[in-house]
Amino acid sequence: MLYLIYSIFIFQRLKRWLNFYQQHEYDSKRFLIWWIKNKHFDKRATIGLIILFLINLINFWAGLFFGIIIFVILTFLEPSVKKAKKPLVFTARATRIFVLSLIIIIGFSVWLKNILFLILIIQALPIFAVFANLILWPFEKIIQEYYKRDAQKILKKYQPVVIGITGSYAKTTTKYILGQILNAWQPTLWTPGSINTLMGITKVIRQDLKPEHKYFIIEMGAYKIGSIKALCHFVKPKHGIITSIGIAHFERFKSIKNIKKAKYELFEGLPKDGIAVFGKNAAIVMAKKLGVPDLTIHAALKHAQLPAHRLEIKKINNLVIIDDSYNSNPAGFQKALLVLKKQQAKRKILITPGMVELGTRSEKEHKKIAKLIAQICDYVILVNKKTTKYLQKYLKDFYLFSTLNQAQEFVNNLAQSGDAILYENDLPDIYDEKIIF
Repeated sequence: MLYLIYSIFIFQRLKRWLNFYQQHEYDSKRFLIWWIKNKHFDKRATIGLIILFLINLINFWAGLFFGIIIFVILTFLEPSVKKAKKPLVFTARATRIFVLSLIIIIGFSVWLKNILFLILIIQALPIFAVFANLILWPFEKIIQEYYKRDAQKILKKYQPVVIGITGSYAKTTTKYILGQILNAWQPTLWTPGSINTLMGITKVIRQDLKPEHKYFIIEMGAYKIGSIKALCHFVKPKHGIITSIGIAHFERFKSIKNIKKAKYELFEGLPKDGIAVFGKNAAIVMAKKLGVPDLTIHAALKHAQLPAHRLEIKKINNLVIIDDSYNSNPAGFQKALLVLKKQQAKRKILITPGMVELGTRSEKEHKKIAKLIAQICDYVILVNKKTTKYLQKYLKDFYLFSTLNQAQEFVNNLAQSGDAILYENDLPDIYDEKIIF
């Protein structure tokens, strides 16, 4: 009975760890560094199992009863991954990692049959997930190669004109605008949402690309030098757009030079007769170079729908809501603040958890943004003590909350008719100030 309840607890807890692993895009090194650096070790189960061990020394049956109670409570306290800001998606890969991890963990637990060893097992759940992924990697590689070859056959068969889009920011918005312009002229497919990885693009090709598609627009993400080169080798873009070169993901690339090198792999991967466009209004420039009539461009722009949570401006209950919560970087943050400044509002309110993945540039960029915030905003609500530490340092007046829900409750009481509220960035669960185990 005790092992049954224990297994149910492990089942729930492992899903939570897999959710965090998935948010790190199965990058084992970054995941384990995050785990250790933030000291996300289990305290509740450890304390409970130590007490259980001591009770068991005195009386086995009392220990058994207490153990069942402990794991029932721990299972009840475990938060649902469905309620996470970025819920766990049980893809085929995630399912394989989860099942293999669970088998290994339960196997070790039954084999060792020692309460103190159970403490080590519970503490090491992230390692089991990484280990399972490592075991499965050769199998995953075979599956991925099969899917890639299938996608390449489809591309070769349908021969759409492939347009690659990359940049430090504005990739997704540019993709949506160009997609809608071209689709008003010729049948066009573009990768949905922010899908920009090799396997994500592969899935779109296999599921959505049709013979009638004249153009296929692909957003290309760069997580290291060589990422975009690999994507170009895979999809062979005819034309390309680089929206910008900035310090987004500076933590990964370490220098602007490396960021520029990574992004320009797109232009280097184009054929000699390909069109390369850089900078502002890239979607319109590309459309014109492809021969789209001006009337078609203007009509498409008039009715264009932008991706959600990217400078969306709404009016709700006499409040102007500026939703720029998808992500944030220095240029995007500045642009959003200037949009807030233009609002004819009684008071201007900012809610933000700051910016992440800026590495050694973080303090400098937050200092510049703090200066602009002070000039524009009447109220500043910061979410998350860790990620807003530099904003706290350079702002004089602000309110600080641990979670967005707490901040939202405060704003609900603060806001008055005629106010404008900017939501800048909403970080995934891995950045939460308090992750309790």
